[in-house]
Amino acid sequence: MTNTGEVDQRTRKEHSPQQAAAVPCVLEDSDSQMDDDGIIFHDKRLDLYNTKQKETHKDVVIISGLNSKQRKEAEQLVEEFKDIFSDVPTTTNIVEHKVELTHDKPIKSKPYPMPYKMQEVVDKDIADMLAMGIIEPSHAPYASPLVLVKKPDGTFRVCVNFKDLNKITVFDPQTMMSADDIFPKLAGSKFYSTFDFSKGYWAIMMEEKSKKYTIFV
Repeated sequence: MTNTGEVDQRTRKEHSPQQAAAVPCVLEDSDSQMDDDGIIFHDKRLDLYNTKQKETHKDVVIISGLNSKQRKEAEQLVEEFKDIFSDVPTTTNIVEHKVELTHDKPIKSKPYPMPYKMQEVVDKDIADMLAMGIIEPSHAPYASPLVLVKKPDGTFRVCVNFKDLNKITVFDPQTMMSADDIFPKLAGSKFYSTFDFSKGYWAIMMEEKSKKYTIFV
């Protein structure tokens, strides 16, 4: 788990390999459905973040097949950038996300009915996100509804349904590389690293002018 972008910018200068290839992945839910109360139920969901740090650079797993020199170099590299190995989401200052719309007429969606017993769940998630600086109060004219996602352990996670906003959003026409394009770049490589970003989407700040589009009620 690491802070999006920082590891690339800071390690490129001193630890740049001759050739590297990255494979980005997005894990999606399967068999999900929404009930009449606006609660999404599904069979699997990862725990995506903590508000208090539980994992550090000491939890990074280094393969046992390395020789002593290689292992020492890997341990030194992890130690040097130990501040980015955390399960608590942080943000990058390298890039901002910009939202472009096909028209400027505000999208306003009514909130889904919320069971009274679920209000405490919503309040806690919102309080946590406010405390971490992920969200902030706003009075802009846009509004998208909240939905609750039920996790396997019986707890819930608060999400936003941007379906109506997506309908008028201008998307980047550049698609992700296919597996057929990626795998040839990995051929012949000897070492591989996997990084699971802690709330990767949260790591990228919204452009100031685009924040109003992301309002939820």
